[in-house]
Amino acid sequence: MDEDLITICIPAYNAAKFIGETLQSVKKQIYKNWNIIVVEDGTMDGTREIVEEFSTQVVQKVTYLRQDKNQGAPAARNIAAKASTGKWLAFLDSDDLWHQNHLSSLIAASQSHPDSEFIHSGAISFDSETGKKLTEQNISQELINQFPISLFKSSYGIQPSAAMISSRLYKSINGFNTALKDGQEDIEMWFRCARANCKFTFTGQNTCDYRKHSEGLSNHVLKITTGIAQVYSMHIDWEEIPKKIRLQLAADSWLSAARLARKNNKNLAKEYFFKSLSYKKTLQHFQFWILLQIT
Repeated sequence: MDEDLITICIPAYNAAKFIGETLQSVKKQIYKNWNIIVVEDGTMDGTREIVEEFSTQVVQKVTYLRQDKNQGAPAARNIAAKASTGKWLAFLDSDDLWHQNHLSSLIAASQSHPDSEFIHSGAISFDSETGKKLTEQNISQELINQFPISLFKSSYGIQPSAAMISSRLYKSINGFNTALKDGQEDIEMWFRCARANCKFTFTGQNTCDYRKHSEGLSNHVLKITTGIAQVYSMHIDWEEIPKKIRLQLAADSWLSAARLARKNNKNLAKEYFFKSLSYKKTLQHFQFWILLQIT
């Protein structure tokens, strides 16, 4: 098992409050052949000192990097990945936690499926203030069988902190899209991995704890909804996904963004509405063409 080095990529923005606990969850891993690269993304809140202190507690290599200007988690993850030396890249956000068997279960799955370059666990979300478990992921065999349609429809969800991909795959798809900074850069990257005919493997275990708190991206509803719509538009040509599903999800997502934007920005809402309408019209034309083929 100790043959495969895993580089753990941690983007850190105002991370001092939680990163110590995150790093301790790495220290507790049963699987020991890892190194860490932390990229502080434009802040100076004591994260460096916490990382450097942690580095004295472990025998594994711990690297601290910093970019002076905040560029977002995708850019920070890319910087860490490009500086990596491992066969595998495991992504871990600075406030999330791993169960002690997280890395060992990922490596075991990679050995059971040597043709797979994307291994992931399931995730459990918890409330940051109370520690109470909120949701536990259920990736059923049916969702696995429906992949990649289930991935496109977001019913097959993968948290960044639950994912491990090969360095080869990362390089071949050019990493995360830095133009997406509102939490949708991960799903857009998963789409590109799937479109590159990469095999995905689920460990069958929920070994990642995903923190939810009042300052999290989950509260930026309009940004997230718009980001989802942008991702669907970027991948509207994905032929492996039925065209009706592609058009319907793009139309629905832009319409949802329009409804949210309407409260504060009617011009933006109008722009999003017409984007939705363009996909609706295409969908109607497509459905009419299908009807002609079967009558």
